[in-house]
Amino acid sequence: MRKNKILEKLLAIILIFTLTSTNFAFVTKAYASSIVETIFGGGTSTGHKNVSFDAYFAAGDTAESLVVSEVNNEDLAISVKLDVQDSGYLKDAKVEILEAEEGNGLNFEVKGFEELPDLVQGFDNNCLEFQQINNSPESVAVLIPIEYKNERYVNEDKLSKDCVVRFTGIYVDDDGEENEVSRDVDLTVAWKDSREVKVETTATKFIDYGRGVILQTMVKVDNSQGEKTKNLPVKESEVILTAPALNEIYPSKATVVANTTEGTNGLIAGEVKFDENNWSYNQEENKLTIKVTNEKKLVEVNEFEDEYLKDESEEVVEEERYYSVPGVDEYLVTYTYEGASITDESLTVNTDIEAKVVTFGGNENVVTNINNNNYEYILSGKTGDIVSLKIENETEEVSKAYAYSNYNVDGKYEIEFNSETILNISYKDIVNGINIQDIENKYVLMDGTNIPTNDIYYKQIFVAKDNFVKIFGEEGQIKVLDEAGNEIALINNESEVNEDGNIVVTLDKQVKLNYEMSKPVGEGNFVITNVRAMRNATIDKTTLVNVGEISNKTIVRADYDYVEGRVDVETSQISTVLKNTVTNASLEMDRDSLSTLATNEDVEIRVALNNATEETDMYGHSVYEIELPENVELVDVTNSSVLYGEGLHISSTEVNGRTIKVTVDGKQEGINSGVLTNGTNLVLNANIKVDLYTPAKSDVIKLSYLNNDATNYINEGKVEIPVNFSAPTGLVAVNSISNYDNNGSVLTSVRQGVKEDVIEIYSDAKVATMEIVVMNNNENSISEVAILGRIPFKGVKDILTGEDLGTTVDTKLVSGLVADSRNQSEFKVYYSENGEATKDLTDSNNGWVENPESLENMKSYLIVPVNEEYEMKETEILRFTYQYEIPANLSHNNDIYATFLAYYTNNADGAIRKQESAPDLIGLTTGEGPELEIKLEANRTTVKEYEELHIKVEAKNTGKNKAENVNVEFPLPKYTILDDVNMDGDYTYVNENGIIKVNAAELEAGDIISFELVLEIDEIPDMGDLSQVVPGKPVESPKDLSIEAYATVTAKDLATVLKSEVAKIGFEQAAFEITLTNISDEDEALDVQKTGAIVEFDIQVTNILDKDAKNVIVKQVLPEEVSFDNGFIFEYESDGLTSKEGKKATFDEETRTITWEIDAIKAYRAEQLAFSVMVNSLDESITRKDLTFVSTVEADGTEKYESNSAMMSVGRPVLTAAQTTENGDTYIKEGDKIKYTFVIKNEGGAVARNVKVLDVIPDGIAVRKISYVTDGIVANKKVSSSREAIVISNIEAGRDLVVNIEAVASNLGGAQEKTVTNYATISASDVPEITTNSITHIVEASEKNIVASELQESSTTSTIGSNANSNIYKTYKLEGTAWEDTNKNGMRESGEMLLSGIVVRLIDSATGTIKKSVTTDSNGNYMFSGIYNGSYIVMFDYDTVKYTTTSYRKEGVAGNVNSDVVVTKVEQAGRSRYAAVTDVITIANGSISGMDIGLVLADTFDLKLQKSITKVTMQSAAGTDTQSYENTGLAKTEVAAKFLSGATAYVEYEITVSNVGDVKGYAKKIVDYMPEGMSFNSAFDANSNWYTGTDGNLYSTALAEIELAPGESKTIKLVLTKQMTEENTGIVNNLAEIADDYNIYGISDKNSTPFNKAQGENDLGSADTIISVKTGESLVYVSVIITSLLLGSIVVFIAYNKLIISKKRRGGV
Repeated sequence: MRKNKILEKLLAIILIFTLTSTNFAFVTKAYASSIVETIFGGGTSTGHKNVSFDAYFAAGDTAESLVVSEVNNEDLAISVKLDVQDSGYLKDAKVEILEAEEGNGLNFEVKGFEELPDLVQGFDNNCLEFQQINNSPESVAVLIPIEYKNERYVNEDKLSKDCVVRFTGIYVDDDGEENEVSRDVDLTVAWKDSREVKVETTATKFIDYGRGVILQTMVKVDNSQGEKTKNLPVKESEVILTAPALNEIYPSKATVVANTTEGTNGLIAGEVKFDENNWSYNQEENKLTIKVTNEKKLVEVNEFEDEYLKDESEEVVEEERYYSVPGVDEYLVTYTYEGASITDESLTVNTDIEAKVVTFGGNENVVTNINNNNYEYILSGKTGDIVSLKIENETEEVSKAYAYSNYNVDGKYEIEFNSETILNISYKDIVNGINIQDIENKYVLMDGTNIPTNDIYYKQIFVAKDNFVKIFGEEGQIKVLDEAGNEIALINNESEVNEDGNIVVTLDKQVKLNYEMSKPVGEGNFVITNVRAMRNATIDKTTLVNVGEISNKTIVRADYDYVEGRVDVETSQISTVLKNTVTNASLEMDRDSLSTLATNEDVEIRVALNNATEETDMYGHSVYEIELPENVELVDVTNSSVLYGEGLHISSTEVNGRTIKVTVDGKQEGINSGVLTNGTNLVLNANIKVDLYTPAKSDVIKLSYLNNDATNYINEGKVEIPVNFSAPTGLVAVNSISNYDNNGSVLTSVRQGVKEDVIEIYSDAKVATMEIVVMNNNENSISEVAILGRIPFKGVKDILTGEDLGTTVDTKLVSGLVADSRNQSEFKVYYSENGEATKDLTDSNNGWVENPESLENMKSYLIVPVNEEYEMKETEILRFTYQYEIPANLSHNNDIYATFLAYYTNNADGAIRKQESAPDLIGLTTGEGPELEIKLEANRTTVKEYEELHIKVEAKNTGKNKAENVNVEFPLPKYTILDDVNMDGDYTYVNENGIIKVNAAELEAGDIISFELVLEIDEIPDMGDLSQVVPGKPVESPKDLSIEAYATVTAKDLATVLKSEVAKIGFEQAAFEITLTNISDEDEALDVQKTGAIVEFDIQVTNILDKDAKNVIVKQVLPEEVSFDNGFIFEYESDGLTSKEGKKATFDEETRTITWEIDAIKAYRAEQLAFSVMVNSLDESITRKDLTFVSTVEADGTEKYESNSAMMSVGRPVLTAAQTTENGDTYIKEGDKIKYTFVIKNEGGAVARNVKVLDVIPDGIAVRKISYVTDGIVANKKVSSSREAIVISNIEAGRDLVVNIEAVASNLGGAQEKTVTNYATISASDVPEITTNSITHIVEASEKNIVASELQESSTTSTIGSNANSNIYKTYKLEGTAWEDTNKNGMRESGEMLLSGIVVRLIDSATGTIKKSVTTDSNGNYMFSGIYNGSYIVMFDYDTVKYTTTSYRKEGVAGNVNSDVVVTKVEQAGRSRYAAVTDVITIANGSISGMDIGLVLADTFDLKLQKSITKVTMQSAAGTDTQSYENTGLAKTEVAAKFLSGATAYVEYEITVSNVGDVKGYAKKIVDYMPEGMSFNSAFDANSNWYTGTDGNLYSTALAEIELAPGESKTIKLVLTKQMTEENTGIVNNLAEIADDYNIYGISDKNSTPFNKAQGENDLGSADTIISVKTGESLVYVSVIITSLLLGSIVVFIAYNKLIISKKRRGGV
């Protein structure tokens, strides 16, 4: 038992070991390396052993994760390294540089690349995107350049920051499985700033004050870096000076005043915080130490503060930061030498100055920058004074644009000049008082001439109270006097201060000031901040143009206790440069290329005046000439408008050839508000047609302009912008025919398909001219050019295909080929009578001769260059012409075609190939002649006297082309009288001498001329009528007579007169004459009868036989549209004259028949009958119907006779009404006039009587005038009530009534606004009442009429604008609509789509602040409410890929339905985008509506390429194995290991190009990036359209001439081979891409750039093939392992058993 258990355990162990070993054999290879990475990690691990990534800073041969760099280091870069090894490939790889913590930002910016590195397909927003990376032993290495980004204020955290370099991608392994790979690398960037410190010092004062000497020096410490523009903040600065000795006397006292510490902490004069705590003087060591620190300031953090657009809703972020702009610290150091004196001798003194500037640095890299030098002062006599004056100018320059604008608009701008008056007092004890006085203001011309002026005046002065108290004490004072000495302000310790601690004195345009200051109690600087201004210059503009600067001079005087009287100390002068302006217009077009094949429609050309900045001139009368390139044939300007005109308007737009001339008039009113559009824009929309023969090339559009108000021009008023011509690519061959008619027609087709034109038939012979054009639109030269052509002859064939072209006549060559003088080389021309000659000059069968004796029988020509080395350059054009005779008297159905074929060698960079190019087929045809048929049909075969005969005539164009000058004629037959002609359609007839004639100038194929003749049969001659007897011929019976009717038709180019079959209608002599008459009043009989009307008819029945007619029955069948009312036979009184109703008629409802029964009618006597009918209610679908009444009569022994037709029309009026208004804006003001117009149309078939238009005027509107127009007659109606308007009139069918109501908006009685909605009701006799559409206006109150309580209530609502804190200002609304302009006419129309979801922003035009954002609703509407008076811009953000804007303010389109926007590029939050903007909208005491955007679906060109595998064939020693696939992107195949070496794999690819856009186009060239290890064999059928380029890639032009319509796809195939070895199994990836595309509109592909290998673009396709060893081969090896293990186990088992038996034998267990 125990033995069995041991055996079981042993077997189990063996089994587990075997299974584990087997499994391990399979999985070891796949997972071993992953296990190692998991356990031990890896320095560049990405999650797959074959892909590694690293990022670092290169430091020599080492890689560092931390860098400490100088801020001006231009070579700093992050190195990234990417490896894909062993097998597979990497796709969708990207490397991003990210902040380490969200919201923490980076402390550097990436500079970008001048040229993208290899395998990098794009870089944007700190992200590198790579092309596909195949496995390679070589690493992909990229240097990403970075730099420090300067900021005005810096947080110390910026000096050292971590960042993350993140790699992500997808690795495709040998099994075709996609593996996500990624890695984050942490890097640290720290900055330091080593900079040069410069020191300057001068002696500013050297004064003997009686008890000693004062020496004052100015010390400037400059830490700016010249050309080095980047810097870190200064932490602190220190200056240590050795006090200079005067004749061995050292100063007893030293003081320091800082004029500015801008270089350390950014503080300038008037702001400096500097006192005794910042300096110290060690008299023992004669050392003076000055220290200044850079303290943090609470500042607004806005990275994009320089941008125009700012979102008001964004939170303002404030942070404590250090000032970080280099500059100069300036100190005044005053030494006092007691007991010293000044001699006449020159004295040189020395000082040592050590300046230290300590800059912050990252990673504790604080840098101390030192300048330590000895300086000397040469003192010679007195310098300066105890009191000194310095005026520092803060406004160093001012643009003249503001002054120029003030000439146009009086006083529009107040130009400010700011300065600091700095008074320095060195020794207070001897100063008793001080005076500062302005003495001169002047203009200084550029030639030095001075012009005194009083144009500048003071607005305000500011004095820091602390500064005042320090210098003048609490008892001190300053009197501010005007020029005449009058006191206008007093500054003392009691003066109030503002929030900044300044005493502010506001002045009323004082030109000059005079300050009287009390005795100072302190020493140092006293600063007065001056704000001066000017508006209108008193000099003329011509003089101002020549002014260079404006200058102000001030004097300081002092009262010293050691001098009698006031001392004029010194003067100080400042000058502000008046900066010249320039006229600088620019030009732009909304597309960068023009099509040569299609008319370029609605091209937007814009001239931007660039007048939204102070650098530009004002504009006045100006002229702009836009010259298009010489290849432009036609320019049609469809619209011209001005955007941001602001005083300027377009007065005329003219086109002269290819030059557009725009004249602008008016005066620019100021610096233009159009910041987003570079100021005023002249917006032109034009249709531009380019010469078909224009090659694909670049040219320029030129702008020349002249501005009457210009002072200077940029580039002499000339601008050029590039434009490309989009032409068919490759070698373009063109045939053109001219002189084939008398109209100057030219027939041409350039890649536009077959074209033909019609020539006259039966005309004289003509000599036509054929032009042969060859254009090299390749991007390279071509060589070995030869042109083989055929003139037109019967049986001429296509040279390339051999297909018969269909020429039916022989033409005759009448002149040889002539080369154009513009050709750039000489050519030989050969001729041949062989119509199928090849270009081989050596083949005698071709029969080529250069100078034939006669050209008459020549059919072929050959053009070759004289110089065999000739190369046709890029864009070069060759032209040749010949003349041929078109035979005379050609009939219809003849065609004339010619052709040629251009042979050449394409010297492209990719490959040198022999190619051909054929022109589109063009030809002349006589066309198919007109094919007409004529038919005639009578409504009966026999007629009786007095009956009606109806004959229908129909002429039809049965051909394929329109017929011209078609004439149909119908001769009236004998015995007939024309009663009427009923025409079908718009044709008319004339009756000329009994012939009815109808003419149609044109009758299109399939169209018909149709009309019906109503004929009355005349009396037939009887036997006794001798006038009808023909001598010698028997008299015919009436029944033998007949009416013969026929019609004819003729037409232009119809060689004969077509005649219908003759209709013969037999005659029968009548027994009765019956006449039916509508006896309504004559006017009413012609009118259309309405429901309920009674209409009467009379019937007269006359017996025209010579015997009585017995039992006479008269009948009348009624149409469905009427009902029987009455019927009777007239009876007469005894007088024989008075009639009355007699015997009643009967009416059968079922048959709708009225019947009269008459016993007898005597011979030649008549009976009178009558009936009346009532019009029934008509079906809704019927507005008018013509009814025909025909009565019948019969008697004993007679046939039935018919009366003539009597007509009656029934119908009903149908009214429609619409209301419009001239007041397109929704908002109107009290007292504004409103005009409502109602158009009431009668679209029915009957007159509308007593039409009443009633407009009950809404409350808030009062009627002032009523007028109406009917039948072209204008009538005024007296206004009887201001509350309603009424007009009553009849409206004939098809006519309309126009009612105009003029009203005025009433006073609102103190309310802010009132909504008024107006409409009218329309009523009429027998017509349902209808209501017009409504028109709503909002009446707004004038400011003076608003009740205060209303305003107070409104102020509590959300408001927008600068007056938001006020409770007394009214707010308004601004609204508009977004719509899709489907028909591109620039007008919003009913039925066009309204667009929701478009973001609309309201922008303050002055500040660029986005005040509010809304989104258009489901009706496309938006509204901004709560807007104060001001100027605004509305900006729309829409899908710029899907849409473009329609024409801006299209001429002739009303303002409330037009589009008010143009597209411009905007910058916001550091990102650029395109948006649509309006002109400046001024809200001035009223709301505004109709600020609309019209969008048009953009034409998109989008070719997509897909690559798949359809077949893989493996040829080996074992045979051929083929596997087919259904368009897969991943194909797997296996090969036995023993047959692997030497096997060949054939992979068949299918490449499909689809047009997924909405513009037709061509895939001119396709590239296949043949992978390494695969080869190409051109012998395969699938490869016949492929060739190998010099770059190793494969190219195909198989689809180059196939136009792909939207939704259409075309497929080509490619077969590549791979020679197998034991080492090259695995995955093979193959990419293909569209290398060149084209469409006639020149539109770039929507989402792809050809031939850039960029992943993510849909013109790049990929397919994978996996070739592996069959898994069965591996199992053989595994089986060997298993067998060995089993055998080993058996041996162990046997040994174990032997051991047990041995133990037992020895007495063991």
